[in-house]
Amino acid sequence: MAKLVLHIGTHKTGTTAIQGALDCNRSLLQRQGLIYPWFPAAKPRQGSTAKRLWAGGRNRLAQAGLFSPVVGSFVGHHGLLSPWIELPENLLSAATPDVLLQKLARTHANSNRTVLLSSEEFSRSHAGRNGKGPNLTKIRDMIAPFSEIQVVCFLRHQIPFLQSLYLEVSKTFIPPDPAKLCAQAIKSGYGAGMFMDFNLLHERLTEAFPTDQLTFIDYAQSAQSPQGVSGALLAAVGHGAVVDKLLLPGDGRANVSQPALAVWAANQFPEPKLPRNNLLGLIKDTLQDHYGPDRATTIFNPAERSRMTTHFKRLNHNFEQKVATAQSTERLPFQISPPENVPLLCPEDLGKVFWSDLERAIAQEIS
Repeated sequence: MAKLVLHIGTHKTGTTAIQGALDCNRSLLQRQGLIYPWFPAAKPRQGSTAKRLWAGGRNRLAQAGLFSPVVGSFVGHHGLLSPWIELPENLLSAATPDVLLQKLARTHANSNRTVLLSSEEFSRSHAGRNGKGPNLTKIRDMIAPFSEIQVVCFLRHQIPFLQSLYLEVSKTFIPPDPAKLCAQAIKSGYGAGMFMDFNLLHERLTEAFPTDQLTFIDYAQSAQSPQGVSGALLAAVGHGAVVDKLLLPGDGRANVSQPALAVWAANQFPEPKLPRNNLLGLIKDTLQDHYGPDRATTIFNPAERSRMTTHFKRLNHNFEQKVATAQSTERLPFQISPPENVPLLCPEDLGKVFWSDLERAIAQEIS
């Protein structure tokens, strides 16, 4: 009986690390009956085909302990969302989604294998060509030849989720002020094109998939576990036995964000006189000089965090009840872990002396 798994993110829940781990272990997973397909890029970068062949060969040797694993190129399945989501050229697939999925069905739908597709773009709320996000009903129809379907979704509490989205967006442009993001998330249930009210996400998913096909995993808990997020995903889809054999690139982490308060401070310079990375380096050094090393930081002030904690506590409880009603009684009840209760340095804590010293450091760097 063939099974198809859709790993839909969400964003900033270890999806890049998961996709890298699956890519590095394709051969191992295939021997266990788990297929992680590779779709050729529409416009491959120069040398990417050779890199892909080299990475695949090296990772097969890595399983024998001869090398450390490496991640190839184009390892997620974002191109499947191209009819609905505006994607960078380097993420587009050479074939259309219906052609790709039809080929998968012809190859695997009559087997006893599991096919796993992964893209956080599946979980976008209303960013895209139609203003509504992906058409999950159409996607469900395209994967209908598979006799079993499972949708796996990692979730994290809204405060660290929204902060991580702010940090990610900051890589390309200066996002709205954290106070505006907080107010929008509370008022609308959305933020940065993502679902902040997970009841709205549940509603979107159940328009296309029955509740017994949905699996939700708490990101914070899985990230802190020995098996990590990749292991949590494989266990959820019935391949937990292979977790101990996985080879992970680097330390198993990917797309790690810069310190929150350093990014916020850099965004206060809309036209910096220094390259962004140089500016971030000076800010991190100045923060460390003033407040010590490894100080936990946040873009939200205590009042904003309190408002979001109160607002989403009830909504998350309602969501958890919906999940509990549908899931097997053999599993532990799903719960969204609250943010860590640690002292946090926020924008309001940065005094005049900090800004004065930072301006002086910038001037010295320029000169």
